[in-house]
Amino acid sequence: MSAANEPEPWGALLQDKYVNAHAIACCPTMDLIAIVTTDRQLIVHRTVSWQKALHVKAAELAFTIDTLAWSPDGIKGRER
Repeated sequence: MSAANEPEPWGALLQDKYVNAHAIACCPTMDLIAIVTTDRQLIVHRTVSWQKALHVKAAELAFTIDTLAWSPDGIKGRER
Protein backbone atom coordinates (compact mmCIF):
# COMPACT_ATOMS: atom_id res chain seq x y z
CA MET A 1 0.00 0.00 0.00
CA SER A 2 1.38 3.44 -0.83
CA ALA A 3 2.02 6.04 1.85
CA ALA A 4 -0.95 8.08 0.62
CA ASN A 5 -3.32 5.14 1.17
CA GLU A 6 -2.07 4.10 4.60
CA PRO A 7 -4.16 5.08 7.61
CA GLU A 8 -2.67 7.65 9.95
CA PRO A 9 -1.09 6.23 13.10
CA TRP A 10 -2.99 6.89 16.34
CA GLY A 11 -0.36 9.35 17.54
CA ALA A 12 -0.92 11.56 14.52
CA LEU A 13 -4.68 11.41 14.98
CA LEU A 14 -4.50 12.28 18.67
CA GLN A 15 -2.28 15.26 17.99
CA ASP A 16 -5.33 16.99 16.49
CA LYS A 17 -6.82 17.09 20.00
CA TYR A 18 -5.04 19.62 22.16
CA VAL A 19 -5.79 21.97 25.02
CA ASN A 20 -3.77 24.48 26.99
CA ALA A 21 -3.71 22.71 30.34
CA HIS A 22 -2.97 24.03 33.81
CA ALA A 23 -3.49 20.61 35.43
CA ILE A 24 -4.26 17.08 34.19
CA ALA A 25 -5.26 13.91 36.04
CA CYS A 26 -6.09 10.45 34.66
CA CYS A 27 -8.72 8.37 36.41
CA PRO A 28 -7.17 5.20 37.89
CA THR A 29 -10.21 3.01 37.19
CA MET A 30 -12.02 4.42 34.15
CA ASP A 31 -11.10 5.81 30.74
CA LEU A 32 -11.39 9.43 31.90
CA ILE A 33 -9.01 12.35 31.94
CA ALA A 34 -9.73 15.56 33.87
CA ILE A 35 -8.19 18.78 32.62
CA VAL A 36 -8.11 22.26 34.10
CA THR A 37 -7.38 24.67 31.28
CA THR A 38 -5.20 27.75 31.62
CA ASP A 39 -8.39 29.83 31.71
CA ARG A 40 -9.57 27.61 34.61
CA GLN A 41 -12.30 25.58 32.90
CA LEU A 42 -12.78 22.00 34.10
CA ILE A 43 -13.15 19.48 31.30
CA VAL A 44 -13.47 15.70 31.60
CA HIS A 45 -13.03 13.55 28.48
CA ARG A 46 -13.07 9.85 27.68
CA THR A 47 -9.48 8.94 26.84
CA VAL A 48 -10.18 6.64 23.89
CA SER A 49 -12.84 8.57 21.95
CA TRP A 50 -12.12 12.04 23.40
CA GLN A 51 -15.88 12.33 24.02
CA LYS A 52 -16.61 15.17 26.43
CA ALA A 53 -18.15 13.87 29.68
CA LEU A 54 -18.17 17.17 31.61
CA HIS A 55 -17.41 20.82 30.93
CA VAL A 56 -17.64 23.46 33.66
CA LYS A 57 -16.70 27.03 32.76
CA ALA A 58 -14.71 29.13 35.22
CA ALA A 59 -17.62 31.56 35.63
CA GLU A 60 -19.81 28.67 36.84
CA LEU A 61 -17.43 27.82 39.69
CA ALA A 62 -17.43 29.53 43.08
CA PHE A 63 -13.74 28.67 43.51
CA THR A 64 -10.52 28.35 41.54
CA ILE A 65 -9.12 24.91 40.70
CA ASP A 66 -5.35 24.73 41.07
CA THR A 67 -4.76 20.97 41.25
CA LEU A 68 -6.57 17.77 40.31
CA ALA A 69 -6.62 14.31 41.85
CA TRP A 70 -8.89 11.31 41.45
CA SER A 71 -9.94 9.16 44.36
CA PRO A 72 -8.24 5.72 44.25
CA ASP A 73 -11.64 4.19 43.43
CA GLY A 74 -12.15 6.79 40.69
CA ILE A 75 -15.51 7.94 42.04
CA LYS A 76 -15.62 9.59 45.45
CA GLY A 77 -15.17 13.32 45.76
CA ARG A 78 -13.53 15.01 48.69
CA GLU A 79 -15.23 17.76 50.65
CA ARG A 80 -13.37 20.34 52.69
